[in-house]
Amino acid sequence: SIIMVRMSDVIKGRKLRPEKPPPPTTKSEKEEVKVTFPRVEERNKAEEIYEEALGAVKAQFDSVSQGKELSLSEEIERVGARIVEMLSAGDESLIGLITRGSREDYLYNHSVNACILAVRVGLTLGFNIAELRELAICALLHDLGMAKLSKEIWDKPGKLSQEEFSKVKKHPIYGREILAKIAGISPLVAEVAHQHHETVSGKGYPREIKEDGIHDYAKLIAVIDVYEALTHERAYRKGYMPSDAIKMIMDGSGQLFSPPVVKALVEELSLYPIGSLVELNTEEVGRVIGANKGFPLRPRLRIIIDPSGHKLEKWKPVDLAKQTSLYIKRAIPEEELKIKNDKE
Repeated sequence: SIIMVRMSDVIKGRKLRPEKPPPPTTKSEKEEVKVTFPRVEERNKAEEIYEEALGAVKAQFDSVSQGKELSLSEEIERVGARIVEMLSAGDESLIGLITRGSREDYLYNHSVNACILAVRVGLTLGFNIAELRELAICALLHDLGMAKLSKEIWDKPGKLSQEEFSKVKKHPIYGREILAKIAGISPLVAEVAHQHHETVSGKGYPREIKEDGIHDYAKLIAVIDVYEALTHERAYRKGYMPSDAIKMIMDGSGQLFSPPVVKALVEELSLYPIGSLVELNTEEVGRVIGANKGFPLRPRLRIIIDPSGHKLEKWKPVDLAKQTSLYIKRAIPEEELKIKNDKE
C-alpha cells in the first residue's frame, strides 16, 4: 500500500556478491534441459480466474465505498480456492499475469496480484491447503480499508501532506473494523488486514508491534504488498524493475520484513522475477519464465532477441542453472527494449 511503498523508495539496493555458478552439466543433463510454456487451455483458465478475482475484489471495494453492508462473498472464497488449486498443482500461468495493473484499477489489480504471489510463496513456506485458502482470502482483502479513503489521497501524484499521511495510516484500522463485522469470515482475515503494515522491528503501523506479535500471514503479505506495489507504476513514480524491488526488500530483511519470508520470495521469484527482461553475456535478450531454487541469479528464460537485436521468430528456451557458460549482464526495462527491423 501507499505508505510502505513510499518508505521503501528510500531504501538503497545493496551490492550482491557474485553467485557461485552451479557445477558444469554433463552431456546427458544438457540433453534433458527443457523449458515448457503454459498450454493455451492453461492460459485461458488463468485469464478466467484472474478476471473473476478482479471482479470479486472490485465488488467488495465498491460495497465499502458506497456504505453497503458486507457479507463474505462466495466469489471471494471460490476464486481464492481456485488460485490455490492452480498454483499448488504447479501451474505457473497465473504468475505470468501479475505484471497487470492500471492507474484506474490499481487497488483491485494490486489485491489480486498480491494473492497470487502470497499463495506461491506460502507454498514454499510449507503452508497446507487449508492455510493457503485462508491466506488467499486475507491477501484479496488486506487493503479493503483503502476503500474508506478518497482516490485523491491514495492516487495523489505529489507528496502527501501530514494530514493525508495520517489518514492513509488508518487504513489497516478501517480494514479490521470492516472485516470484523462480516459474518462467516475468519477473525484472522481482519487481524491480518490490521497487521500488514507492521514491521518485525516494531516500527510499523498502526500499533508498532514487533515480530512475535505479528501473524505469519501478515508477515508474508507485508513483503508481497511492497514488492507488488513497487513493481507497478503509481501516480507519484514509475514502477521499479523487479530486480531492483527484490534488492530493496532484501535490504529490509530483519528490520522491515521477516527473513524467512524474504528468503522464500527470492527463491520463488529470483532476483530476476518472472516476466522481467534480461540481457545475457551473449548480447541475447530473454524473458524470465521461472526461477531455479538455490540459484537466484540463474533463472529459466526464453530468448526473444538474438545478439544482433532482431526478434526471433521462434523463442529459444534457456535454463541458466544448466548452461553455465551463460550469465545475466543486466536487467532491461521494458521501455528500453528495441527490436531492429530486419529490413534495416
